[in-house]
Amino acid sequence: MRTQTRKRRHIRQIQMMFEPRLVGLFQQQIRHFSKTAQSTSDVFKTLPCNTLFAKFARGELRPNVVYEDDHVLAFHDISPQAPVHILLIPKQLAVGRIQDIDVSDAGCSSELGRLLGAVPHVARAAGISEAGFRLVINQGPDAQQTINYLHIHLLGGRQLTWPPG
Repeated sequence: MRTQTRKRRHIRQIQMMFEPRLVGLFQQQIRHFSKTAQSTSDVFKTLPCNTLFAKFARGELRPNVVYEDDHVLAFHDISPQAPVHILLIPKQLAVGRIQDIDVSDAGCSSELGRLLGAVPHVARAAGISEAGFRLVINQGPDAQQTINYLHIHLLGGRQLTWPPG
């Protein structure tokens, strides 16, 4: 019963955050994931290039965009943990985990720099640049990473507590 309530709440959040034509697709994905996923570690069986975020980056699906340029896409999280909860993803770099990053690759380093460089623009657009915000990168099952695609959470809009977790 509790799982059904969580699914319904999740679907309502999706309906509010995305274009109406995408709602059915997300509902199908939620049903599929709830039937097939046995644990959080199943997330990492999906290649980064096949994730929902990769579809956003390629322009195949459109989230509720806050900021976009040629290299970065920022959009509202469908399950916000703060009044402002925005996700930033690289559009040109489909890696799932921090340890998959090759810092010796100039292109990879450049894309990561652009991702971090977009943060001040996104914070300003969200109206939280002066009050402050937190950046979070979840890495692996213990950190509750739910999509195997590198992304940054930008959280703000209220006093955040420390330590997190």
